[in-house]
Amino acid sequence: MRGRDVRRARRSRRYRRWRRGILAREPLCRSCAARGYTVAAAELDHIVPVERAPGRFFDESNVQPLCRACHEAKTLAEARAPETPDQAAWRARVEGCGR
Repeated sequence: MRGRDVRRARRSRRYRRWRRGILAREPLCRSCAARGYTVAAAELDHIVPVERAPGRFFDESNVQPLCRACHEAKTLAEARAPETPDQAAWRARVEGCGR
């Protein structure tokens, strides 16, 4: 899924209903709870980012409820993570294409 497709999916009625159901079943931030804190979850995080696993967008085993602070920290850490071999190969192809 590309950015535009992800945004469209997140605005869909199906996604909003699915998200609401998951947060109703698990209303606390999973990361905070693991550290002994009781903090309400505000966001649904894809454990494996949608960009890397587009077919798992609606896979409940690939999401976790997080508070806004934990979700932002995880997203930032993922952005700073080193490239995977696939990403490096793609970048090399793009940089070598002469554009």
